[in-house]
Amino acid sequence: MQMLTFKPGMTSREVDKFIENKNPEELCYGKSGDQHILYVRPGKDGREAFEKMEISLNAVGKGAVARFRRMVANELINNVLKEIEGASAAAPALTANPSARHLAQFRSLHKALQEGGHLKQKGLFRVAGERTALASIYDAKTKVFQFEGVDLNTLSSHTLATLLKNMVRDFPRGVFGNQAGKIKECLKEIASSPPDQRAAKLAELGKLLARLPEENRQFFGECCALMQAVAAQSASNQMTLENLAAMFEQNLFSNLDVSDEDTNTSVRDANQILAPKLNAQQWGLVDYLNSLASGA
Repeated sequence: MQMLTFKPGMTSREVDKFIENKNPEELCYGKSGDQHILYVRPGKDGREAFEKMEISLNAVGKGAVARFRRMVANELINNVLKEIEGASAAAPALTANPSARHLAQFRSLHKALQEGGHLKQKGLFRVAGERTALASIYDAKTKVFQFEGVDLNTLSSHTLATLLKNMVRDFPRGVFGNQAGKIKECLKEIASSPPDQRAAKLAELGKLLARLPEENRQFFGECCALMQAVAAQSASNQMTLENLAAMFEQNLFSNLDVSDEDTNTSVRDANQILAPKLNAQQWGLVDYLNSLASGA
């Protein structure tokens, strides 16, 4: 009998190996005490042996159970995992609100970047992170982040920054959700409006942001705080607010298709030869960030 017991630290590869080539409809469920058991129905040859997974409510492998739940499209099993979720404080990865989990993970990364003294790192958010470290945390195919057992304080500046950028891009259903199109247009209007009309446009943006779900609104606030903190150290890291806006804008609007207009860039100050070329919504984002700094 082959057994797979969920335990802290279990990797997604172990779960993948167990459910490989298995039909979700053949998986059965049983319960004994505090043990939830998922097993494969015996084959046509009548063999009594079967594989089973025991999921202890007191020792749930967060990443592994979450991985299994994503890969098995079976209503009964999903209901079982929901029951485990409700009963086990040890399984926050199974939260019913992926946006809230994403926000919490982003905050942890932001804190590690700031408190770890990484903000002055030259080329922060421009240089890619370490491939091995990234691969152990981020699954590019499923766009899932697994931080269980990872000491964020051991990650390099560029790895933390790369993870933060990826989290902005992969926020569930986009940071701005169904308001993305309107917010994008509003940022363009902010950038193109005369200085005496900019406050009114910024107020319009504030109203659009207020319509976002709480987690989305807080996440965007964290993104803004992150960009401002990094830009404050631009003398060392060489990442200005304009540089950061150019990098983050596309990830913030990852749920929208890129239009031809988005590729049109301009330099506001012709006297600054090295000034970055930004598109309209990127300049609008810069104006918004500056308004936050000034309290306007």
